[in-house]
Amino acid sequence: MLGQHRCSTFHPCSSSTIVWKMHETGETIQSFEERFGSRVREYRLDSGLTQGAFVSVLAEHGLSLDASAISRIEKGVRAVRLGEAHVISRAFGVELEDFLRSCMTDVEEFRAARDMANRAMRTGRSNIVWMLRGFQRAGRVLERNPSVSDLLEDDESERPRDSQAYFDWATRRMAKLAATTWALHSDSHVPADSMAEAEALSKLAFQLAADVTSIYSSVEDDKERSDGEHPTAP
Repeated sequence: MLGQHRCSTFHPCSSSTIVWKMHETGETIQSFEERFGSRVREYRLDSGLTQGAFVSVLAEHGLSLDASAISRIEKGVRAVRLGEAHVISRAFGVELEDFLRSCMTDVEEFRAARDMANRAMRTGRSNIVWMLRGFQRAGRVLERNPSVSDLLEDDESERPRDSQAYFDWATRRMAKLAATTWALHSDSHVPADSMAEAEALSKLAFQLAADVTSIYSSVEDDKERSDGEHPTAP
């Protein structure tokens, strides 16, 4: 691995999304291949490699190309197979998704990022609804049978014996996970460039969850809704 070319772990697109966005913006396969080749050349030069030396690096990763093929790829006049693209990006120490993203125009990347956010917003809201329904159901079981709280695994001496106490316990539990287990995983956080950006992103996340609860008019309505189909995201 050549190694210092670590891109962001943000993945707004897949290779199929890139092709679709190219179609939407009138881009051609040829123009994308030219940008791909240009990025290969930039990475190669940044690594201090001649085309001949890069041939040897690719061979170490199991890809057999000669210097002429490298030259044509960098000029965008030779099509690159998916497997070849994977090996080339890996040789530079970059994930294929990140490498392809670096070849996108701002318009393509903006649209792909928006699509990713919109898809995640819909599934995220649905997941929040089902998470809260799970906590709600567990809380109602506690109301009927407080002794089930003995099954909870925690170092707190006092176990919750009703739904409100259980919700408070679950909130504290989440805070502990956020400070320990979740903190160890980079994909569990969004690194912000400033406090203002962090606050704005947190506001978006809060808004997604803010209105998923409502007060039902009766227990019967509550049961009817909880027995219904999977909620539809906006």
